[in-house]
Amino acid sequence: MSSRLARLRVSRLAGSIFVSVVAALYAIRVSDWSSLHGLLERISWQALPGILVLVLAIVVATSWRWRLLLDRRADWASCLRMTAIGLAGNQVLPFRGGDALRTIHAAKLHGISLHRSIAAMAMEKVLDLMAAAMFGIAATVFFLAERKPAGASTAFIGALVFGVLSIFLCGARSGWLHRLARSCAWIIRLNPRAYRHVVGPLLHLKRASTMASLGLPVILTATVWFGFYEIAYIAAGQLVGVPVSLAEAFVLQFAAALGMALPTAPSGVGTLHAAIVSAFLLLGRSPGDGLILAVAFHAVFFIGLCAYGFCALLIPVDAPRGRPVFP
Repeated sequence: MSSRLARLRVSRLAGSIFVSVVAALYAIRVSDWSSLHGLLERISWQALPGILVLVLAIVVATSWRWRLLLDRRADWASCLRMTAIGLAGNQVLPFRGGDALRTIHAAKLHGISLHRSIAAMAMEKVLDLMAAAMFGIAATVFFLAERKPAGASTAFIGALVFGVLSIFLCGARSGWLHRLARSCAWIIRLNPRAYRHVVGPLLHLKRASTMASLGLPVILTATVWFGFYEIAYIAAGQLVGVPVSLAEAFVLQFAAALGMALPTAPSGVGTLHAAIVSAFLLLGRSPGDGLILAVAFHAVFFIGLCAYGFCALLIPVDAPRGRPVFP
């Protein structure tokens, strides 16, 4: 069994690296390398501190939302530490392994079960994907105004993602998602232990999907995605001398979110760059400038998140209870 799991992990890692390599080759092939000339002279280093402050603001807002999704059962220091380390882990681990670290660590805190932690992480991903879908719908307005053919496909993808996630939330809130899982478990004769691990997070999702529970997390999600990330793209453009308008930042953010959703090597190497380069092509701009912006954006967030994650190790937290427990 251990050798089989080892082979499975190696195959997944190899697959993610393959996707990253293909995406990176695509970004390099379609880019105009003449735009790289004189890059060092174009860099505006005074924009760097502001971007790092934005990265810190994203970490703080995400940790605040994480605490709310955990039903305020963890203290501020623990949530800030977990979030900073988790976001840093996403930069160095494949398949966004930092999120798994954050989920497991939360389950070791007093008063938080593993099922509750899994439900909180699932809700966080739902909110993030819904925000990304809203970016796609907002980007459609830009494409239609510029009479670009990508507007229809962008609107369709954004609306499809938003609709599926809305159905998921409604199903979790009404309880039919739980009933569906229970029926499927009965059909396939799922053993009681596995059934408990499947249904437990769904029960927590039902309690967490009420309007009262989602109000402030939705506001924080909108602040991060429609505020901090938007400004970060514009600031990254200023850093390397590639001007980006507010409307173009919407398009870039939607493309980057789709690229980061693919299973790739750590921190979205390749897919993030290919997504931003593709967005520049759709915008009718130089793909070389898109590659420069993607590299700068990725480098600043990689360095910033890893640095904050290292600093978070110095924050004291409550002693863990031992192994995660289940409700």
